[in-house]
Amino acid sequence: MKKFLLFFLWGILLYSCDLKNEEKITSQTQLEDGVYTFSQFSDPNFWKNFHSTTEIQSACQIPEDLLKEMSTDNLVKSCMNYPLFFTYTAYTNELVGISEIINSFNGLKELMSREDGVKKLINLYQKFNIDPKGNVMCITKAGLPSKLSFLHLGYIELLLSSKEVSNQISNEDVSKLKTTALNLYQKKLENVQSFSMDDIKNSLLLSSRLKLIENSNNVDAAGLNDFILKGGIVEARKYETLSRDLMTK
Repeated sequence: MKKFLLFFLWGILLYSCDLKNEEKITSQTQLEDGVYTFSQFSDPNFWKNFHSTTEIQSACQIPEDLLKEMSTDNLVKSCMNYPLFFTYTAYTNELVGISEIINSFNGLKELMSREDGVKKLINLYQKFNIDPKGNVMCITKAGLPSKLSFLHLGYIELLLSSKEVSNQISNEDVSKLKTTALNLYQKKLENVQSFSMDDIKNSLLLSSRLKLIENSNNVDAAGLNDFILKGGIVEARKYETLSRDLMTK
């Protein structure tokens, strides 16, 4: 997996580089209104000396001096800018991929350690939307990637579905998340040309996790835990049942 991930990273990173950017980059120049932008990725020469996934991940950390001084709102946005956010897609079980990202990225580790970290992540998720053409949007644009995609939406939904993050979600937060998750799920179904079964799966994973947090008596806890453990990799017919049982207000 690590060897595959290394080639996967190199391919994407080299493709995304801006060959015209020759400006000297420092940690301070990568800050925009307090948000870390990871602008070093625009220089293709930055990647020439990396030979392993570990080296690449190490290069993609937020400098500690900036990290500790960053507001939680700006930290959440910085985590959305994380250049390797998409690597969860290299895993069959994408929740395993998200756990790997959480464990290897100091921005998310710092976010998890803050008392208001998960609440700020939830607040940002509530601002996501999908327009009639199937484009992913966010009411809060400042500090976020210039072009959001279904991968960013999957990233934040999987983060909220992960054990690491969901352990900090309160019952009070559940109702807010359920409303947003249901709204986005319905819009995914209305735009099947833009969203795949993986995108549907992410909605169902988040809703499964929220049902378990609610601890309702009429919930099949064993079934939901199994669904989450498998990262949503189940028979297609199972999705219809889960959709009916989970995606209700």
